[in-house]
Amino acid sequence: MKYYILDDDINIVKILRNIIEENFDRRVVGYNTNPKSAIDEILLNRPDVVLIDYLMPGYDGVDVIKKIKSVISDIEFVMISQVSDKAMIGEAYGEGLSFFITKPINKIEVDVILNNMEGRIKTSRKLNQIIHLIGNSEKNEPSINRYEIAKSVLKDLGIYSEKGSKDMIAIIEIMQSDELDISEAFDHYSQAYHEKPKIVRQRMRRSMSKGLRNLAYLGIEDYMNELFVKYSNSLYDFETVKREMDYIRGINKNRGTISIDKFLESLNEF
Repeated sequence: MKYYILDDDINIVKILRNIIEENFDRRVVGYNTNPKSAIDEILLNRPDVVLIDYLMPGYDGVDVIKKIKSVISDIEFVMISQVSDKAMIGEAYGEGLSFFITKPINKIEVDVILNNMEGRIKTSRKLNQIIHLIGNSEKNEPSINRYEIAKSVLKDLGIYSEKGSKDMIAIIEIMQSDELDISEAFDHYSQAYHEKPKIVRQRMRRSMSKGLRNLAYLGIEDYMNELFVKYSNSLYDFETVKREMDYIRGINKNRGTISIDKFLESLNEF
């Protein structure tokens, strides 16, 4: 969590900085004793939280909050002051103040308030992510449908429970949500799960091969089978399926060959 400290007393700044940086998850990205020059620094550094004094020369804390909030609305402010006037505090809260700390500085009080502040920020961000995802799902309904269809296709092929199919579904999901091509989505997936690309490809190839074999058996039993007709010239090319059928019949010694990228492209486009 990033913090900025604004107080015209450098000793208060030092005390607050020490309290904040005792927690390794917190970082002070800037501080100032001059409210006018601090405004530009705050806008540049975009901290999560600003600890701000109320009474300062030139601008008071409320003036600074107004100016910052007019440009960046999601920065949180904690005001520090010896003044405990209810009207002043009410005005500050009305301008976007989140918490109020009274001087002299009490370490326990500061820690409690910062913990509450960070919890609120994290909750707010998670909520915004959920709202964003819901909004995207409503706007990109076809993408969500393609993802669900991909799962249905793998079930049709009898390979949905395969480990390689889980890899395929995850890669399709990345392609849909991040609008990436196969190569980029594959790299993201491998890095995110610390998997070696070669091992992931081997798993997917095994699953695709099993799907090809299942499809070939369908064709042998019924050349006009709906699933056979649907997938024999889309997920796989027909020559590949025919070669696999001939291999099963003992007519050909060579099995059908699979293109992983072509399969994923077709799966993503269904």
